[in-house]
Amino acid sequence: MLLRIKSYFYEIGTIITNDNYNFVIYKVYSLDEIIKVIIPHFNNYPLITQKRSDFTVWKDIVQLMKEGQHLKKESLIKIVCLKANLNKGLSSKLKGYFLDRIKI
Repeated sequence: MLLRIKSYFYEIGTIITNDNYNFVIYKVYSLDEIIKVIIPHFNNYPLITQKRSDFTVWKDIVQLMKEGQHLKKESLIKIVCLKANLNKGLSSKLKGYFLDRIKI
């Protein structure tokens, strides 16, 4: 199924398999490909339920990164705060780095 999804998205991204933990992931790392392929797709075919709002927040983070804002300390903190609201929130490692700056 992930091979078909990758094919649908013009073969961008990578499929990662980990037999030890029994999982497979499709990831797109390129900011340019995310902006040109992934975001337009989900703008045209919106997600439903909580995933829709997660997408909106994620899209805001991508825009900040496109503008280079992730290279500025205060903007990076803003990005981490936005990330705290997505899916499962922040990893333990990120919480450790930003706990004094972020109210989750």
